[in-house]
Amino acid sequence: MSSLPEKVYATFYRDAASKTTLVILLNNREEDLNLQLKLDWTALGYENWQGLHVDDAVFHGDARIENGELITRVGRANMRLLAITGKTAAGP
Repeated sequence: MSSLPEKVYATFYRDAASKTTLVILLNNREEDLNLQLKLDWTALGYENWQGLHVDDAVFHGDARIENGELITRVGRANMRLLAITGKTAAGP
């Protein structure tokens, strides 16, 4: 994964059975951020980033995957809960 800015934290929870990865992003900074994170999709259990879907479970915002990078906004002193779903390396 690309480096996170200071005072920004990320946690990943992967459920292989449902082919879903929950991503929790916490921004402890005093300014809103536009994050562009290059993730290791293989380490998360996915063949590649193409065909993956991102759902912003709380804010229903504009989180997306572009050119292999997870892109999302995180407000100041706020969090994001994202669900990534799609084909895994283990199968369809």
